[in-house]
Amino acid sequence: MMLASLFCLVIGVADAEPEKTDLQKRMQQMSVVLQDLLSRAVSPERFASSESKKAVPIALKQLSEITHAVEPLFKASGNTDPSLSWISQRFRQEVQIAKSSFEQGHNEYARSLVSHLGQSCVMCHSRSDAKFTAALSGTGKWTEELKPEERVSYYLSIRNKDAATKEIDQILTNPKLLEKRPLAWEKTLRLALAMDVRWSKSKEAAIARLGDAIKNPETNAKEKAQFLDWMSDLKDPAFAVVYTNSPKSKAIDKLWKRMAQKSAGLKDPRRYVLALGLSRVLHDQLSRTPAGKTADPKTLWELGQTYESAEDLGLFGFHEWYYLSCIDIARNTPQGKACYDAYSTSVVLGFTGTAGEDVPDDLKERLKSLKSVVDQPSEVKAPQ
Repeated sequence: MMLASLFCLVIGVADAEPEKTDLQKRMQQMSVVLQDLLSRAVSPERFASSESKKAVPIALKQLSEITHAVEPLFKASGNTDPSLSWISQRFRQEVQIAKSSFEQGHNEYARSLVSHLGQSCVMCHSRSDAKFTAALSGTGKWTEELKPEERVSYYLSIRNKDAATKEIDQILTNPKLLEKRPLAWEKTLRLALAMDVRWSKSKEAAIARLGDAIKNPETNAKEKAQFLDWMSDLKDPAFAVVYTNSPKSKAIDKLWKRMAQKSAGLKDPRRYVLALGLSRVLHDQLSRTPAGKTADPKTLWELGQTYESAEDLGLFGFHEWYYLSCIDIARNTPQGKACYDAYSTSVVLGFTGTAGEDVPDDLKERLKSLKSVVDQPSEVKAPQ
């Protein structure tokens, strides 16, 4: 599902001026390194090649170093969303885990982490109204080898919206692709809905897109029912809170309740559109956190839940970072423990695909360390 996270976090920093700021220069460096990593992670074969065995650890080390240099620059960027600094730290941690996993021979897990760095851009880009511009073209002969939906994800991760939109339009208007590869078609539709709901702030565009999907001659009865359900969510009066300035907590709770009623399971696809809308609202809440104050741990847990609800097809992988941020500021509280439980379950399932404990030793140590943080005495002050 991950910046790329950090790379995309600079959405919200002013458009590039003739003389780039130190932050913009660092982000440009990061984008070059990340682009190379993402191009290697698009397939297991490319990621496991002899060339990648040498290049991937070097690139991950560079990413970690650049991220370390970038973290203090965020304070001077003027962006009020406190999640930026948290996510920058999580990003560096994920890079280090990916490097360690790759060097230990856990190639597929490391590839998943690298891919998620890029996929997180999709969600991160869309949490802001700031202009969405391409940092790099990102095209090359190797992109022709990708599947159409892989190109969509890749172009979005490097902020090449024009190339991504072109691919999306070609995919969604192709009945043959829906017939032969329905999963790839639906992944593309979901990415398009993320743009409509979060970036363009247009539920009307999302409704129209779903209407076109329903009319597609290859759409089966089950798919039509799913799309109609999403359309109903968009039309529900409760969804209006997504585009309300300073929404009231009761209105947010009403939309949250609607999503929770969809299913007891986090990754039920029926939750998808509501999760997109709720994540936007919750990011707005974070952005209003007073300077010098910590965010509400419940908001961080809810963001983790909404992102996890949007991840059932492996499109996004942002949720764990919000659980970690919650753990940091809600030590020895029921909310902190709930975030730890959600995080540890996600990590184990992500590595093994089961509830087993067959995870690398460094991840076991990480979970053990986090558990000790959650269990710290209440007199320990949370970071401000």
